[in-house]
Amino acid sequence: MKNFIYSMLLVICMMYSCSESKQRNNTNEKPNQESKTASPYEVNENGFSVVFPSKPVVNAITTDSEFGQRQVLYYTLDNQTEKYHLIYSDYPEVMLELGNPQEIIDGVIANILFETKATEKGREEYLVDSLKGTLVNAEADNVSIKAGVIFISNRLYQLVYMNENKDSLVKGDDFFKSFKPAN
Repeated sequence: MKNFIYSMLLVICMMYSCSESKQRNNTNEKPNQESKTASPYEVNENGFSVVFPSKPVVNAITTDSEFGQRQVLYYTLDNQTEKYHLIYSDYPEVMLELGNPQEIIDGVIANILFETKATEKGREEYLVDSLKGTLVNAEADNVSIKAGVIFISNRLYQLVYMNENKDSLVKGDDFFKSFKPAN
């Protein structure tokens, strides 16, 4: 039963987080199409900091579960041939007590691969300070994907970088390295 609940919540979150939002916080904001020479933009709020190449669009959705409502926040930057996403949501403590955080991380990665129709090419440990998560490299139709998923306390963070130039995943490394929990 608990695996079914986790799976359903993960599918709902990934459906919203891996696709362009139809809800833009009741604004008419469009994805950022700034030139690649734009100044880096640091997001420093809600318990973390990360540097995007330029200012991302912020979206929020609310999902319902038997554990109550959860807000999922995500930052998206679409620079023509590359996309950056940072998605996070707080999990109720009871959900973490019922399951294994690594199983949740693995489920989120499976859903990222499913939603992007990607094939996993490699997996490694993703270290943020002394905290451990999972980093995955994948490929889909003419797109390279790198995704990092990590729990910090009861908050699940997903960082995703996509690039149409399959040999340039290294370009997204600065994005992953810039992610830090607040002290």
